[in-house]
Amino acid sequence: MSANETSQAFWLAYGDFVRDKASIKIVEGGDTAFFLASQAQKGPPAGSLVPEPYGNLGIFNIGNNLLSTADVFYNPSSQNGYVDALETFLANVDLGGSPGEALDTAIVNALKDKEAADKWFAREKSNAKATYASDFKDGFTTIPNLYDWILDGNAPGYITAEKNATSIASRLEALQAKVDGPLAPKVSQDKANIRKAQEQSALKPGFNMEAAAGDLPSSAELKRLQQAGDKSAKPAVYYVPQYTGLDEYKKFVSAAEQKATSSTWKPAQSYDLKIDKGKKAEDYKFGQVSGGGSVAVSCGPWFAFSASANHSETETDSSSQVDTEDVSVKILFDDMRLIAISPGQWNFNTKAYRLREDAPKESKTLARVSQLVVVTGLGYEISLGATSAAKVDSLYKQTTQAGGGLRIFGIPIGLGGSGSKTTETSSHSSSWDSATKTLTIKPTIESGYATVVGVVGEKIQTAGAAPPA
Repeated sequence: MSANETSQAFWLAYGDFVRDKASIKIVEGGDTAFFLASQAQKGPPAGSLVPEPYGNLGIFNIGNNLLSTADVFYNPSSQNGYVDALETFLANVDLGGSPGEALDTAIVNALKDKEAADKWFAREKSNAKATYASDFKDGFTTIPNLYDWILDGNAPGYITAEKNATSIASRLEALQAKVDGPLAPKVSQDKANIRKAQEQSALKPGFNMEAAAGDLPSSAELKRLQQAGDKSAKPAVYYVPQYTGLDEYKKFVSAAEQKATSSTWKPAQSYDLKIDKGKKAEDYKFGQVSGGGSVAVSCGPWFAFSASANHSETETDSSSQVDTEDVSVKILFDDMRLIAISPGQWNFNTKAYRLREDAPKESKTLARVSQLVVVTGLGYEISLGATSAAKVDSLYKQTTQAGGGLRIFGIPIGLGGSGSKTTETSSHSSSWDSATKTLTIKPTIESGYATVVGVVGEKIQTAGAAPPA
């Protein structure tokens, strides 16, 4: 097997384990699919003393992931996510009228302009948010809300890009209104609700919510928040589309932490991973739709070393030197659970619509996160044969000395060394025993978080394909 085939075999077997252990029921040809996270995603912080904006950010980060029914994997990111994809969906709805060639050409051009304008606006928003969160943390501003900070003259690029995006969106709506199709009023209302979800100037209950503008607190920072008992330590905030499901998640994490009575990692459950070299993604029946071809498997290596601790680039892929017969993986964990997540009032029934024939593929393969797969106490024991152990031994020493890290099934682990310093942000640690040829990955005990390893997605349904123009 090639390195890519080896990695895919491990990833797919891992997904099969998660799907079965979490009791995810997928019906072939049904409305749901199971998706694996290409990078393990930190769940929302739990605890009664954690400021609410942190929890809201955590649930938004997961709920707004962009899923495609053509791919087993998703890349965890709330940027340009599900809500933005719904906006694009609405812009490409067949309104049911007869626009004529000239009007249809104008609409197509406006759609292209809108796509470019939205990308510019998204970049400016991301830059403004990052600068604001940094300034707030460093004490350079005390303005408690991103938009108020922007209006104070701190992000002129945001204002310009926002005006441009709004102007082009209005032009597109005006053109689509001329089509005078029966669905135009409903599309207009659904667009208005999406705008409420994306609103930055004011809180719109049921549509958006306050979320931390910076990163989620590390495990150590979370522990200090809980010990200090200071509910007033509110972070800098901005508004994000509303999702619910946080309460059930918190109950799960709190129950798991109560079971962890000591600082020693003692996982309650284990599973010996078994790979099948002959199986393809379609054989696992996770629920994706191939569309006549093969289901995509957009994953990186299951086991990789990287030159830098942030794992943004992979320097050496150890899976390329490891035969499947030369390695065994034991998955260790305490508990795994499915947690339901629901969108706010901005969501709408897509079955009322059909898309234009020239609608982007992303709108046709869209899925919405409906459940999270969360696990506590997750770790691994990886036993290697003589050949692969010698290679890993060398890579482990080199990477540690360089201050790099490794990634196992999407979980980043910093290895420290002379090139870096220990941080509080790691969710896991590692140890390599050359005598037993075993690599052990352990979770941090005082976490306050669960790890999101996958999601269940609800496939977006439409009324069917639009007739050719």
